Amino acid sequence: MSKHICRCKHDMSRGRIPEINLTEEEYALEYMVYQTTRFGVEISEPETEKHIIHTPSFNVWYSFYNNDFKNILPDKECHTFRKAEEEGEDVFMFMPKGDWRDLLKKDKSKVKIK
Repeated sequence: MSKHICRCKHDMSRGRIPEINLTEEEYALEYMVYQTTRFGVEISEPETEKHIIHTPSFNVWYSFYNNDFKNILPDKECHTFRKAEEEGEDVFMFMPKGDWRDLLKKDKSKVKIK
């Protein structure tokens, strides 16, 4: 969804498509980002008229799952996953192995304190 919003904004700024209101899409994306708190992601509390700021915690969580599906899961398995997901079947076996929080710990250890 974020790619769709960015692409629309880019195309509107270039005059490729007419101006459209993306407020509903932006709220839907914000809602989905906030739902990651169920998985332990640290996100600031939503405020009226303000966007949720992507924290290092969210970025690591997103990268953990996104990289697995884009770079690790073979195309055939990815297709099988999407089909199972559409049909409401159990998709647990396709989930990345390990804990995304381990990457957060590594990410925090890279921070240099002056």
